[in-house]
Amino acid sequence: MSGTETDAEGVSNDDSERDVSQLYHDLDNTQEAMLSVFDLSKAEARAYVAVNSHPDSTVEHLAEDVLNRDRNYVTRPLRSLYEIGLITRTEQTFEAGGTGYVYSPISSEKAERYFHNQLKNWVDELYVEVDRLDSRIDLDATLEKPLCERLS
Repeated sequence: MSGTETDAEGVSNDDSERDVSQLYHDLDNTQEAMLSVFDLSKAEARAYVAVNSHPDSTVEHLAEDVLNRDRNYVTRPLRSLYEIGLITRTEQTFEAGGTGYVYSPISSEKAERYFHNQLKNWVDELYVEVDRLDSRIDLDATLEKPLCERLS
């Protein structure tokens, strides 16, 4: 099979040729798990991919040209990504007048470290929950025994 297949809507099935607005449109189980583990919304994931694909971009460029969304839809996820440290922003004065932010990705090493730490924390929390589950199961099993057996 050569070339790129397209779906019923004419969207390329090859992620390298898909426009960023289509990424994470229909999430598979792995992508859903990643969003959950890393506590990102779909909008934040889209914005993260957009900033990494188009570094040094304004909100307007990311919203209109990359994500094909309203500026208001993109502003909040960009702010969240900036606050958690996954992207940077620099205030600039534009030639046309006015000031605004230009968004850029953090280094791949920093991003990898962030995601590894998030994954480790998530796994640690999961272990705690599993341990609690085991103790609740033991307690429930004990309570199901007749009183005379529990007292002996």
